[in-house]
Parts: sequence; structure tokens; C-alpha cells
Amino acid sequence: MAAIRRWLCALVAAVLLAVLHLRHATLLVAQVTTTRAKAPLEEQESPVPQESPVQVRRPDPTFKETGHGARCLKFIHIPKTGGTSIEYELWLKREQLRGLPQWGVFDHNISCKNKHEFRPAVPNVGQVLAYGCKSPAGHGGCPAWHVPPGADDLLLEGYQQCDTFCVVRHPVTRLVSKWKYTSAGPNCSREDFTKWAFDMLEATQKDPYQGGCHFIPQSEYIWQKGTGLTTCDHVLRYENLTAEFDSLMSKFELPIALKVHQLKANPRCTWTNVTPEVEQRTKEVYAADFKLLGYT
Repeated sequence: MAAIRRWLCALVAAVLLAVLHLRHATLLVAQVTTTRAKAPLEEQESPVPQESPVQVRRPDPTFKETGHGARCLKFIHIPKTGGTSIEYELWLKREQLRGLPQWGVFDHNISCKNKHEFRPAVPNVGQVLAYGCKSPAGHGGCPAWHVPPGADDLLLEGYQQCDTFCVVRHPVTRLVSKWKYTSAGPNCSREDFTKWAFDMLEATQKDPYQGGCHFIPQSEYIWQKGTGLTTCDHVLRYENLTAEFDSLMSKFELPIALKVHQLKANPRCTWTNVTPEVEQRTKEVYAADFKLLGYT
């Protein structure tokens, strides 16, 4: 049974990679003449300052080592902060960096004590068996790589083996990003977004794990809820992601650069779609993120 599960996990990872590769192909062609210093599209649309409003915890690396002697760094994937692109960059270097654990969806060494069994539909394969973490609300769950490390003892143990890093962004642009990628219609009307936003924010308060954990407060990925234990050692800003990511990789002597940032979304959906009422409600639901991460 264990062998079958490992085979299924490998199969899912391979298929997901193929899908990601297809999505990246058009971007690679379009960006072939683009310099790495160019800011992502959503950064250009957003009024959020380019410089970090506060300095969140970013200590000197401890450089924990893997059994292969490589510097050990794990990625905590906060949904809608560019995580899929980051995971993909390391996967492309998997042969060159055999000693480094894969990140996120490709990391088969992270698991949960309270397992949630689900069957995602994978293109060209159909439904496959996968495992995540159960929701504290008692129903459903999320992929393990989308769950805050401090929410599950076994999951936390898996991350504590290495230095960790994560990416945060303004809570409102994160909400807009979720809408753009999964729910927006062709015109991205303000009315439709407002209704969707209020519905999602209300549902999030009842069960933060709904929607694949895409609405959990970002601060819970950095500090364990209830104890304040730091779970993310190096916090990067989405507003300055390329520079901060490349700087961290340089410290760890990892030949990885963030070359492709996924931006395949409705270009008509911008901050201007956010009403004052939605912005205020977002500040209420994500009060901890605004306070601890320094956004206004």
C-alpha cells in the first residue's frame, strides 16, 4: 500500500508539472526579452509601496544541512503569493540539487497527523488518491503544502528540519488575485467581485480551510496560532519578490532565480474593483495580517 501511495504521489507530481509547464510555455516566449528586474504585473497595478512597510523576521540563515551535506531550505507556500512559480523553479533544478528537499507540491516528505484523504481530478489521468490535512472545523481539508505548519504537529516537525521561507503580500491584492484566477467573469464587474468577496470573507470566518486554504490569514503561516512560535524564518515581500528571492538564494548558495512569475489572469481585475466596504471588511477579517505584516 505504501509503495502504491508513493507511486500515486509521483504520478500526481509529474502530471501537475506537465500542466504547469504548458501554462508557463506562453509566458516564457512572451518574456524572453524581459529583464529579471521588471516588476510583476500585479505589482504595477497595486498602490502598495514597493518597499516593505515593516521589517518582518529575517534572521541570518542557520544553514541546517541535509544528509547529503547540502544547505537545507524549505518553502512554506502561502496561497496566492507566487508559490507555484517558486516551487517550479526548484523542480527544474532537481537533478543539479539532489540533496535539497523539493518544495510545496513536490515535497513528499511533509505530512499531517490529522490526514485528509481527497481525490483531485488530474488532466489525462482522472481522479487520484492524495492526502492533505483535515480542517479544524471537522469537515474537508486542504493539501498539506497549503496548511500553516503550526496547525499540525507532524507537519511542523517536517518543516523544522530546515530553515524556512515564505512570501507575504497585501491582504486586499491577495483577495483580488484569488478572484482573478478562479472566479472572475470576462468583465470582472465591481458588483460581482463585491458579492464574491463578502461571501468568501464570511465563509472564511466559519472555516478558514474552505477554498483549498487560499483564505487562511498569512500571519498564521509565520507564527503558530496560540503560541506565537515562529514557523517561517525568512519572510519575503511579494511587492519586491524577485529581488528578495534572489538575495535569499544567494545566501544559501543555491543557483535558483525567479525567472517566470505566473500572471495568467483577467487583466481587467485590478485594485479599482475594490469598494471601500470590501476593503474595510478585509481589514476586519485579516486584522492580524495588517497589524503584524505592517500593511495599511
